[in-house]
Amino acid sequence: MGEGQRRLNFHVIFSQDVPVQDIEEHFLHDIYFNHRGAPGDDNDRRKLKRANLEELGRDLIAEHETFRTRPPLEVGAMNAVVNLDHLVDVLRTGTRFRDKFLLVLADEYTNLIPWGGQDHNTRRILLQRSDMVLTSNPRTIHWCLGRPPYENGSNGFQQEFGALKPCLHGSDAHRLPDIAHPCSKRGQQDHHCVRGSLECDLRYCWIKADPTFEGLRQLLFEPEERVRIQPDDPTPSKSIYSFSGVSIPRTPINPELTLGAVEVPLNPGLVAVTGGKGNGKTALVDLLAHCFVDRKDIPDRNSFARRIAPDAPQLAIDVRFLNDEVFHKTLADGVSFEDSGITYIAQGELERYIDEQSDLNRYIHRVIFDSPTVNGGTPFCQ
Repeated sequence: MGEGQRRLNFHVIFSQDVPVQDIEEHFLHDIYFNHRGAPGDDNDRRKLKRANLEELGRDLIAEHETFRTRPPLEVGAMNAVVNLDHLVDVLRTGTRFRDKFLLVLADEYTNLIPWGGQDHNTRRILLQRSDMVLTSNPRTIHWCLGRPPYENGSNGFQQEFGALKPCLHGSDAHRLPDIAHPCSKRGQQDHHCVRGSLECDLRYCWIKADPTFEGLRQLLFEPEERVRIQPDDPTPSKSIYSFSGVSIPRTPINPELTLGAVEVPLNPGLVAVTGGKGNGKTALVDLLAHCFVDRKDIPDRNSFARRIAPDAPQLAIDVRFLNDEVFHKTLADGVSFEDSGITYIAQGELERYIDEQSDLNRYIHRVIFDSPTVNGGTPFCQ
């Protein structure tokens, strides 16, 4: 957007699963823009193709001297305007793009459409049609989450605009030095952006998700928890002894049972081991727990380590931590890792609290907040 222009930008983000050819042939080439109008007649509409944009540019260059220093394609692309309703209709026709696109409204210049004026509903509909908003302005971010300066709370915002709107931000780089340097002061006359400068106001966009389209789409369901715009990494600090993985080599247990090789990365934020009955969930978690507490010489009938100890005492287990340290032990060596402060809650222990007369919430609260072993450590359960 050049100097003197006040056009709103609406971005379409496609899933990486959508072929580029489909985007070109079934989206871009199906969008129309108005090339020329006539009193009392339909506008001359053209498809959004390079040749049509260049023709529009040549016409405008011939008619207006201010365009004559620019190439026709640039002039045509700068002036071609598409209808938002038509664009959305193209995306939603058929199943080709279903659930594979996001609509993102750039917040820049939307303040030129004042609330309470004759274009109030235009701005309202623009936001309602948007999945996300492109901005780094803290006030706008709070507003899109239904917080002050929005006055009617998150429920009121959802009723008015359909949903809370996650806010994204990029480098907005028009020069190589500006890539990955999202300084909000860029362009100010008294400011010179220099990497490492303490005067820069850096607004990095931190997203808690897989770097995929589905990861980005998750922001729609957790707009407050999944994204932050700030200079520093918002990830809460973790103990260096939080898990990063566990591995167990292929080991024959007895003539009827052999453990396959296991190499499992573990998410330090939240780990859940899921799967059907008999897939080895109990075995994996119990062997992991055996690195921290004795699961072999105990009366717990559910202990997998106890059941296989007579047959496979040399079964090896490796646990990796966030600091890349690896703890190695065998089933029978009697060594436990003592520096992590991990507490294990066995399945059998939990089952005593899962009935109509129990209070599982109170039990979990007591384990986490009242235990000096757990405070500062990492509890995990099966």
